[in-house]
Amino acid sequence: MKWVLSAVFLSLFYMWFVFAYFGIGIDLGVNLIWIVVLPSVLVGVASVVAAIAVAVASRDPRRDSTSLRKVMVFSKVTAIPFFVGNFLMWSGVWAISLFSVISALFAQAVLIPVAVVLTYCVMLVTSADSIATIVLAARAKLLRPTEVAVHIILQLIFVADVVSAIVVAVTLRRRTNQSISPRV
Repeated sequence: MKWVLSAVFLSLFYMWFVFAYFGIGIDLGVNLIWIVVLPSVLVGVASVVAAIAVAVASRDPRRDSTSLRKVMVFSKVTAIPFFVGNFLMWSGVWAISLFSVISALFAQAVLIPVAVVLTYCVMLVTSADSIATIVLAARAKLLRPTEVAVHIILQLIFVADVVSAIVVAVTLRRRTNQSISPRV
């Protein structure tokens, strides 16, 4: 279920990026809110709720952290091109807006902050799987409390979230395969 939610969420946001970048919605007279953005938000909320449910209701945290670890890596790694493209697109909007004082003020006061907030929301949805994995690993005694705190904080920071997810995945795989718990 989590695989499906993560894949659908990322697919919808990639569609949003393609529509926005190429102006498809404007050319076709299509309202992007109903076709891409609203379903993305709904699937994103469902994905976060599912991650919380798995983290809270898990009866076997070791097994569930192993399966959710794979979803975590999938959602983080497949989102990298989206974030790079998103950054380049909004950087282009900002650069183009510099040719006019009014559009530069509008871009800096409205467009760029909105873009940052929306991009951060996408990152938080992909971080939900990571945080759920970290919580499950803590419940299974696969991560130390300090590791849990550090990695949860890193999941809330751009770029550091991907590095943290990879470190957590490698650490959990190693500790699960060795069937050892960290020293506490």
